[in-house]
Amino acid sequence: GEVEFASGPVSDPLLYICLGVGVGSGVVVGGRLLLGGRGFAGEVGHVQMQADGPRCSCGRSGCAEAFIGLQAMANALGSSIAELEARVAAGDVAALHVLAVGGRHLGVLMHNLWATLDPAVIVLGGPACRLGKPLMGVARETFEALARAANLDAPPVTESRFGDLSVAAGAAALMRKATA
Repeated sequence: GEVEFASGPVSDPLLYICLGVGVGSGVVVGGRLLLGGRGFAGEVGHVQMQADGPRCSCGRSGCAEAFIGLQAMANALGSSIAELEARVAAGDVAALHVLAVGGRHLGVLMHNLWATLDPAVIVLGGPACRLGKPLMGVARETFEALARAANLDAPPVTESRFGDLSVAAGAAALMRKATA
C-alpha cells in the first residue's frame, strides 16, 4: 500500500514494519515485495530478541512479538488491548512503563533490520502506532542512539500514511496488482 498508492517517488528499498497483535514486516525492493524462498520473508515478530525473554505465542521465548505485540503488552498489565490504550491515554505509570520497554525493543528490532537489510526508509504502521510517543518515540530514540553509537546516519523513520488501515491498504494494493 505504501508503494502502490504513493503520490510521488518512493525510497528504495523500503522496510515496512506492521505493529499490531503480531509484528510483521515487508521489504520492497525495486517496486516488488520480497517474499523469500518459502513466502515467509518478513516474519520479524518471531525474531528472537532475548533468549530468556517472555513466552511468545509461537511457543518460543523472547520473540519480538512477545515484547512489542499489542496483546503481549496488554498481557503484561493483565488487561485487554482496549484497557491498555485507555490506561496509556490516562497517563497510567505502569502502562507507560510497559510501552517504554516495548519501544526500546522496537528500536533494537529496527536497528537489527536496518543492519541486515540497509533500507533507505523505515515505515511503521498498524494499530500500535496509535499509542503514540510512549511507544513510538522511545523506539525512535533507541534506534537513533544505536545509529549514533556506530557513527552512522540512520535512515528516516516515518509512520504509514494509512495508520490503522495500513494492512487494508496493502490488501487493496495486492488486488490492484492482481487485476492489472
